[in-house]
Amino acid sequence: MDYELFKKHPKPLIGFSDVSAILLAVNKLSGIKTYMGPSGITFDKPDVFEYSYEYLMKIIFDKTEGLVIEDAVTFADDLYFLRSDSNHRIIQQNTGRKIYKQGIAEGRIIASNLQTLLVLSGTKYFPNLKNKILFLEESEDEDTAMIHRFFTHLSQSVNLSELKGIVIGKYASKSGFTDIDSEEMVYDDAFHNLNIPIIYNLNFGHTDPLFTIPNGGLCHIDTKKNILLIKDFQNS
Repeated sequence: MDYELFKKHPKPLIGFSDVSAILLAVNKLSGIKTYMGPSGITFDKPDVFEYSYEYLMKIIFDKTEGLVIEDAVTFADDLYFLRSDSNHRIIQQNTGRKIYKQGIAEGRIIASNLQTLLVLSGTKYFPNLKNKILFLEESEDEDTAMIHRFFTHLSQSVNLSELKGIVIGKYASKSGFTDIDSEEMVYDDAFHNLNIPIIYNLNFGHTDPLFTIPNGGLCHIDTKKNILLIKDFQNS
């Protein structure tokens, strides 16, 4: 890939999951912002969520100074394509973001699928995480044991204390987390020594809807005020 060409002619590169590898590589080696957000299939599913479209448009085209990320009212994570009545989604009420560790922080964003980030470990494409706010999501194909393993791997591979904050996307119910306690047990192992704001169950990743996250953008977190603000999210 010609990373200098991306730098000279920046275009919005958007996707999630495995596409994270390309997003991180282009962001690091060309210096342009890339976007973890909806893919083509997001808007080809039944019962498309307006939330996904609105945040995509605001992040890519809006010229405002900052964007406060709100929680979606409803969500869906059903495997609709395996049902005989695959022309609709099973819509559920969203319980909203959860706080694992309180705090205030501001830093540049690194956003990735967790497993894909680990695959890049040891390569020139792995991002510099110092003073960053790390956004992570994981596939519905991974169960709680594997997600636990991925977070443990991450905590042993890099110095997470150099981060300014961590934001984790909503897991699909197929992953097997049944309640807050079962999810936080994973974070107890990986993050217990960290003194940075950590929030989870946000609307991005492998559930619908999802907001768009700019790699290289600026994020401000204030858990007491329940604020997640994204700034400087476009290429000039």
